[in-house]
Amino acid sequence: MRALAVTAIGAAIAALLALIFAGVHWRSAATTQEWSADRFLVSGGQARTRGSALVIERPDPNGAFIAALPTAQLDARDYKAIEVEVSGLPERTPIAIFWRTRMGGGRTFTHRADIDTPRGVRSELDHDPNWNGPISGVGVVITGSPPTGATFVAVRAVSASAAATAVEAVKSWFRLEDWNGQSINVVFLGGQYHAFPFTLYVGLAMLIALVVWIVWQRRHALRSVVAGTLVIGFAAWFVLALRWIANFGRVEAQSVATLAGKSWREKRLAASDGPLFAFIEQARAQIAQRPGRVFFASDDAWLRVRGGYHLLPFNTLAIAYHRNLFEVGRYRPGDWLCFYARSGVVYDPTTQTLRWDGGPPLKAQRVLASVGELYQVLP
Repeated sequence: MRALAVTAIGAAIAALLALIFAGVHWRSAATTQEWSADRFLVSGGQARTRGSALVIERPDPNGAFIAALPTAQLDARDYKAIEVEVSGLPERTPIAIFWRTRMGGGRTFTHRADIDTPRGVRSELDHDPNWNGPISGVGVVITGSPPTGATFVAVRAVSASAAATAVEAVKSWFRLEDWNGQSINVVFLGGQYHAFPFTLYVGLAMLIALVVWIVWQRRHALRSVVAGTLVIGFAAWFVLALRWIANFGRVEAQSVATLAGKSWREKRLAASDGPLFAFIEQARAQIAQRPGRVFFASDDAWLRVRGGYHLLPFNTLAIAYHRNLFEVGRYRPGDWLCFYARSGVVYDPTTQTLRWDGGPPLKAQRVLASVGELYQVLP
């Protein structure tokens, strides 16, 4: 029991250290604010209301969708970040937050989203010099020609108070973590979305508890020290295991609800890489008419692996370890270049030249241009 009490003390000390490291405002009592998308005014592009969300119908002529909430009022000192909840957008779609402050003379300031979250993106504003004073109005800019049907759901102003920060951390720890294409065995990779991952917190709490226990019991028998150490280690492992089991059960139930009773193709389309599979279906139909070598490229490593798999049994190369392509001279007429969520690709239809990452041009014909792009190298 004494070892468990020390474990609880370690957890409390770890929580206090985490809050100090996060730079919370101890005197602030502000709560996190959330505004549903239907409260925003669309000032760029067009959208329709569906429930409390806005479904994008088309962007403006510059390829941007802009929505603003002029009535939003908050004090920048009490809020450290703005989160935007969206769905249906391609990977790495540029999203930015803009706001006006009374101290800025009516000017509008912008900050691009810094972090991907399970439900959208997050802009860390506490170190932005223009995020100060009374804020009057916030807005969202989604660039890169967001596709029809993409959904803007909500905006949240995240409080910097200690209580709100602690509540947000606990919620994020126990929120459902979907399979992210890398592992089904651990609930650790979700840490990429968390400022302070649960595994790191448990590990830090265990380390502090072990130090306290060993110092406290240093004059006791070795058996007592070892037994307490084992109890503290087991308690930490048990908490992590319970969380993994709970999350795994929820993911399994979600998978059953999503895939049960569907045909092979329907399951593919309903899977996490369903949009990629649908695009590859179109690409395969074109490649089958004029077979040749196929080179698949994406900014995302998991998409590169899945794209190469879906293109089998064609003679396909998809490099899992990096996004780079071969130099232009390595391609020959009849080769296929398939891009999905790949930035830096520019095609000039008038001259039929393809470039990527600012490199030299390659003579090619664009065959498909939807959520992805397919080109065939010309002589």
